[in-house]
Amino acid sequence: MGDEKTCVSRRGFIEAVAATTAAAVTFNILHEAHAGNADPIRVGLVGCGQRGAGAAKDCLKSAPNLKLVAMADVFKDKIEAAREDIKSNKQVGAGCAVDDDHCFVGFDGYKQLLKTDCSVVLICTPPFFHPFQLEAAIEANKHVFMEKPACVDAPGVRQIIAAAQKARDKKLNIAVGSQRRHQANYLETIKRLHDGAIGEILSANVWWCEGRHGFEGEKKPEWSDMEYQIRSWYGWRWLSGDHIIEQHVHNLDVVTWVLGKYPIEARGMGSRLRRVVGDCYDNFTVDFVFPDDVHVTSMCRQIPDCWKMIGEFAVGTKGKTNCSNAIWGQTKWNHDGPEAKPYIQEHTDLIAAVRGEAPYLNEAENIAKSTLMGIMGRTSAYTGQKITWDQAMAMQERWGPKELALGDNPVPEPPKPPSDVPV
Repeated sequence: MGDEKTCVSRRGFIEAVAATTAAAVTFNILHEAHAGNADPIRVGLVGCGQRGAGAAKDCLKSAPNLKLVAMADVFKDKIEAAREDIKSNKQVGAGCAVDDDHCFVGFDGYKQLLKTDCSVVLICTPPFFHPFQLEAAIEANKHVFMEKPACVDAPGVRQIIAAAQKARDKKLNIAVGSQRRHQANYLETIKRLHDGAIGEILSANVWWCEGRHGFEGEKKPEWSDMEYQIRSWYGWRWLSGDHIIEQHVHNLDVVTWVLGKYPIEARGMGSRLRRVVGDCYDNFTVDFVFPDDVHVTSMCRQIPDCWKMIGEFAVGTKGKTNCSNAIWGQTKWNHDGPEAKPYIQEHTDLIAAVRGEAPYLNEAENIAKSTLMGIMGRTSAYTGQKITWDQAMAMQERWGPKELALGDNPVPEPPKPPSDVPV
């Protein structure tokens, strides 16, 4: 594809693309206009690892008069490290106002945090925990930012969709970590696609192929199996959902956005070749079949020192596009605008909605369905069978241990379909 190729790192790709839209400009104007008189918003952070600390800093940068007032994590050291990281940040340190009595440790720490007077909660825990924590946050009448993906299994998908409906009934806003939907260049490009810039879309490709993420060190003697798995959660199926869901969901979400529909069938394959930690696969390739016999080829891989590619590509009757900033064919177009910071913009959009400065925002059902697309591909790869959307949505098995405790007993393996043979 020559210069049409999309091949860069996650944050480098997203933040390097020049971008602007009317929505982004509007939010920037609102940010400045209300800098002196915006109502204070108190924020709580659930999940204080690197991702959680990053989300808290992005949130505090996103709008005026925000205060981080409560933190929760399974591990005390994670809370302490994240609090120090945020406080020491020159841009947002003044917004960190978390007292010791608002630091909650343990699996039920989030329940204590939800009893505080924070009005916005950032859920940045491993995906296994998202359905339970989102449900509890909505029950506690909190607005939510929830990291992607939605969950790790079909019961979690259904739980997220139900929580999304309850949030709509309560007028509680939910933003999720699908930051491309808040990224000006993606917004403008996909609007043009929906307006017919490349005609009827015939096929698409999506990729997330790069090295691995997360802690992959050895288990420390003082750690139980549960503690080790949570600290290295990227590598474990029951916690991450496998990387076709945890990471590749970004690309799957974009292609469903472009097509405006979801797949009806998945035919996948994958393997585990080089991992040392965990039970996830190293690679997946899936043929997703959409209505009207539109096929989307999905490739994701986490193996170091291999070719890298991250992005999306679609071909239509009148042209083709990388879905992010360029169109070729009868219509030739390139997006041109100032630098975008979507990791901040997604929080700006949420806070604007919470303050009534922007329309109601609820992205939970979108990310749940994009996650289910990943579950279809994952299940097909694990089993060697075709999996339909209806089959995936109807799956009943809940992944992960029934009891959560940092004890010494081994963590049960997640349930697997009968034909899944570990390698």
